[in-house]
Amino acid sequence: MRRLRARNDERRWDEFGYDYLATGFLVSAILRAAIPAPDVWGAKRIAQQDGSTPEARVAKLRFATETLEGASAVQGVFASPVGLVGTTIVAAVGGTIKAVRWPGRTRGLTAGMFLVSPTLASLAIATAPREAIAAWRNYRETACPHTLPDDSDERPEVDFTVNPFGASLTVEF
Repeated sequence: MRRLRARNDERRWDEFGYDYLATGFLVSAILRAAIPAPDVWGAKRIAQQDGSTPEARVAKLRFATETLEGASAVQGVFASPVGLVGTTIVAAVGGTIKAVRWPGRTRGLTAGMFLVSPTLASLAIATAPREAIAAWRNYRETACPHTLPDDSDERPEVDFTVNPFGASLTVEF
């Protein structure tokens, strides 16, 4: 008796492409879920700290300072271009493997393997929150201005905003 197969069972090139993209998205989702987000839970935990005695208030302030510093570090990771570099390398490797191993097969999927991950990483970086980074810098300037290193840089400030009527990209030098 003849075994029935779906139409796409023999399309290994499609299976490779979709599995490669799905694995990349899964790794990204796991990283985002595994990295703690002090900017999300910090305010609630700070409010729950005891503040009835001077020592408790000092401990509460220390906890709040550490939480703000942690939130700044996490937001700095998600707003840095390291993820874009990594996804561009992974996309180039996967797209090249598919293009070389199965030339001429599903060119749209091959192009998607090259473009989708870096595009999504760029959007994630452009829309990443940066409030805790600015708040931590402001706090350090206020609390101990004489101990701050001069970390002013000459990089432009990029702002990407999406609204129902379109998108806006602003670069300030």
